[in-house]
Amino acid sequence: MNKSHRHRLIARLLQGSNVRSQDHLKELLLASGVRATQGTLSRDLREMGVLKASTGYTLSPADNRKRASSDLEDAVQRHLLSVDAAGTTVVLKTEPGYASLLSAQVDLAPLSGILGSLAGDDTVFLAARTPRDARNTALQFQKMGGML
Repeated sequence: MNKSHRHRLIARLLQGSNVRSQDHLKELLLASGVRATQGTLSRDLREMGVLKASTGYTLSPADNRKRASSDLEDAVQRHLLSVDAAGTTVVLKTEPGYASLLSAQVDLAPLSGILGSLAGDDTVFLAARTPRDARNTALQFQKMGGML
Protein backbone atom coordinates (compact mmCIF):
# COMPACT_ATOMS: atom_id res chain seq x y z
CA MET A 1 0.00 0.00 0.00
CA ASN A 2 1.41 3.38 -0.94
CA LYS A 3 1.66 6.33 1.44
CA SER A 4 -1.38 8.27 0.19
CA HIS A 5 -3.62 5.20 0.57
CA ARG A 6 -2.20 4.56 4.04
CA HIS A 7 -2.85 8.20 4.98
CA ARG A 8 -6.47 7.91 3.82
CA LEU A 9 -6.91 4.71 5.84
CA ILE A 10 -5.36 6.33 8.92
CA ALA A 11 -7.71 9.33 8.54
CA ARG A 12 -10.73 7.02 8.31
CA LEU A 13 -9.56 5.08 11.36
CA LEU A 14 -9.07 8.28 13.35
CA GLN A 15 -12.53 9.52 12.36
CA GLY A 16 -14.21 6.18 13.04
CA SER A 17 -12.75 5.16 16.39
CA ASN A 18 -10.99 6.44 19.47
CA VAL A 19 -7.33 5.76 18.69
CA ARG A 20 -5.46 6.10 21.98
CA SER A 21 -1.88 5.31 20.93
CA GLN A 22 0.35 4.47 18.00
CA ASP A 23 0.26 0.83 19.08
CA HIS A 24 -3.54 0.92 18.92
CA LEU A 25 -3.33 2.51 15.45
CA LYS A 26 -0.84 -0.15 14.38
CA GLU A 27 -3.30 -2.86 15.48
CA LEU A 28 -6.18 -1.21 13.60
CA LEU A 29 -4.06 -0.94 10.46
CA LEU A 30 -3.01 -4.58 10.75
CA ALA A 31 -6.67 -5.60 11.10
CA SER A 32 -7.22 -3.76 7.80
CA GLY A 33 -4.39 -5.69 6.20
CA VAL A 34 -1.74 -2.96 6.40
CA ARG A 35 1.59 -3.45 8.14
CA ALA A 36 3.45 -0.36 9.31
CA THR A 37 6.46 0.16 11.54
CA GLN A 38 6.49 2.54 14.49
CA GLY A 39 8.76 4.89 12.53
CA THR A 40 6.40 4.90 9.57
CA LEU A 41 3.42 5.66 11.80
CA SER A 42 5.25 8.51 13.53
CA ARG A 43 6.14 10.02 10.14
CA ASP A 44 2.61 9.55 8.81
CA LEU A 45 1.02 11.20 11.85
CA ARG A 46 3.44 14.14 11.66
CA GLU A 47 2.90 14.59 7.88
CA MET A 48 -0.88 14.42 8.30
CA GLY A 49 -0.89 17.02 11.07
CA VAL A 50 -2.55 14.62 13.51
CA LEU A 51 -3.07 16.09 16.97
CA LYS A 52 -2.75 14.16 20.24
CA ALA A 53 -5.57 15.04 22.65
CA SER A 54 -6.43 13.63 26.05
CA THR A 55 -8.96 11.34 24.35
CA GLY A 56 -6.50 10.13 21.69
CA TYR A 57 -5.36 11.07 18.20
CA THR A 58 -7.46 13.38 16.03
CA LEU A 59 -7.18 15.22 12.74
CA SER A 60 -7.34 19.00 12.92
CA PRO A 61 -10.64 20.45 11.66
CA ALA A 62 -8.88 21.92 8.62
CA ASP A 63 -7.34 18.55 7.79
CA ASN A 64 -10.75 16.87 8.14
CA ARG A 65 -12.21 19.30 5.59
CA LYS A 66 -9.25 18.89 3.23
CA ARG A 67 -9.43 15.09 3.44
CA ALA A 68 -13.21 15.12 2.92
CA SER A 69 -12.76 17.28 -0.19
CA SER A 70 -10.13 14.87 -1.50
CA ASP A 71 -12.41 11.88 -0.86
CA LEU A 72 -15.27 13.66 -2.66
CA GLU A 73 -13.08 14.36 -5.66
CA ASP A 74 -11.97 10.71 -5.72
CA ALA A 75 -15.60 9.48 -5.58
CA VAL A 76 -16.61 11.90 -8.36
CA GLN A 77 -13.76 10.80 -10.62
CA ARG A 78 -14.57 7.13 -10.09
CA HIS A 79 -18.37 7.06 -10.19
CA LEU A 80 -19.95 10.24 -11.59
CA LEU A 81 -21.45 9.82 -15.06
CA SER A 82 -23.29 13.12 -15.61
CA VAL A 83 -24.31 16.39 -13.95
CA ASP A 84 -27.33 18.60 -14.62
CA ALA A 85 -28.76 21.66 -12.89
CA ALA A 86 -32.43 22.61 -12.95
CA GLY A 87 -33.68 25.51 -10.84
CA THR A 88 -32.24 25.00 -7.37
CA THR A 89 -31.56 21.28 -7.88
CA VAL A 90 -28.38 19.57 -9.06
CA VAL A 91 -28.78 16.03 -10.38
CA LEU A 92 -25.75 13.74 -10.25
CA LYS A 93 -25.97 10.43 -12.13
CA THR A 94 -23.65 7.64 -11.00
CA GLU A 95 -22.99 4.04 -11.82
CA PRO A 96 -25.70 1.79 -10.30
CA GLY A 97 -25.22 1.41 -6.53
CA TYR A 98 -22.87 4.39 -6.05
CA ALA A 99 -25.26 7.28 -5.42
CA SER A 100 -25.27 6.74 -1.63
CA LEU A 101 -21.47 6.78 -1.52
CA LEU A 102 -21.28 10.01 -3.50
CA SER A 103 -24.06 11.60 -1.45
CA ALA A 104 -22.25 10.71 1.79
CA GLN A 105 -19.05 12.29 0.47
CA VAL A 106 -20.99 15.48 -0.40
CA ASP A 107 -22.34 15.58 3.15
CA LEU A 108 -18.84 15.15 4.62
CA ALA A 109 -17.33 17.85 2.41
CA PRO A 110 -20.11 20.47 2.44
CA LEU A 111 -20.22 22.60 -0.65
CA SER A 112 -20.98 26.30 -0.53
CA GLY A 113 -24.60 26.94 -1.36
CA ILE A 114 -25.72 23.32 -0.96
CA LEU A 115 -28.31 22.64 1.74
CA GLY A 116 -28.33 18.84 1.56
CA SER A 117 -28.40 15.73 -0.56
CA LEU A 118 -30.73 12.82 -1.24
CA ALA A 119 -29.59 9.59 -2.91
CA GLY A 120 -31.26 6.76 -4.73
CA ASP A 121 -29.48 3.87 -6.42
CA ASP A 122 -27.84 5.80 -9.25
CA THR A 123 -29.01 9.38 -8.73
CA VAL A 124 -28.13 12.08 -6.20
CA PHE A 125 -30.25 15.21 -5.81
CA LEU A 126 -28.55 18.23 -4.27
CA ALA A 127 -30.69 21.07 -2.94
CA ALA A 128 -29.06 24.44 -3.62
CA ARG A 129 -29.94 27.78 -2.02
CA THR A 130 -30.33 29.57 -5.34
CA PRO A 131 -30.34 28.69 -9.05
CA ARG A 132 -26.93 30.34 -9.30
CA ASP A 133 -25.59 28.07 -6.51
CA ALA A 134 -26.99 25.08 -8.42
CA ARG A 135 -25.26 26.14 -11.67
CA ASN A 136 -21.96 26.80 -9.85
CA THR A 137 -22.14 23.44 -8.07
CA ALA A 138 -22.89 21.62 -11.32
CA LEU A 139 -19.88 23.32 -12.91
CA GLN A 140 -17.72 22.37 -9.92
CA PHE A 141 -18.74 18.70 -10.26
CA GLN A 142 -18.11 18.77 -14.01
CA LYS A 143 -14.60 20.08 -13.38
CA MET A 144 -13.93 17.47 -10.65
CA GLY A 145 -15.19 14.72 -12.95
CA GLY A 146 -13.09 15.89 -15.91
CA MET A 147 -16.18 16.63 -17.97
CA LEU A 148 -15.01 20.09 -19.07
